Amino acid sequence: HPLTCLLVGLDGYDQIEQDAGRESAEDMVSQVAGIVLCGSRDIDVASRVGDSTLLFLLPNTGDAGARTMASRIFAEIEEREFPTAVVARAGLVTVPHDDIETPDDLIRLAESRLNVAFETEQSLIGEAEATSAQA
Repeated sequence: HPLTCLLVGLDGYDQIEQDAGRESAEDMVSQVAGIVLCGSRDIDVASRVGDSTLLFLLPNTGDAGARTMASRIFAEIEEREFPTAVVARAGLVTVPHDDIETPDDLIRLAESRLNVAFETEQSLIGEAEATSAQA
């Protein structure tokens, strides 16, 4: 069965914290968490792993299902009015995967793809985008 790891970073957190304070930045993360929880299934696992980073483990979900979930969540985030624009970016990895042997490998690859999403200002970097970038 597939398992997808979706590592989501919120671009705009630092600006909100700088302009409106830490409380406003934390409120933004709370609102995003609410969006995520409404869009998640009971078997999905969501966790905050940094100031502006959320981790999702989506059991029995392949690449296409994870992309659908991410698109829906990203659209809702864009519709919200925050003190500063917030853009969600994500690194997506689905196992089984040839480069994944341990849970740490899964997180590292998702983090690597999230970093590429931020560097290239793309919404989501998964296997297809990572492969085409290497070509």
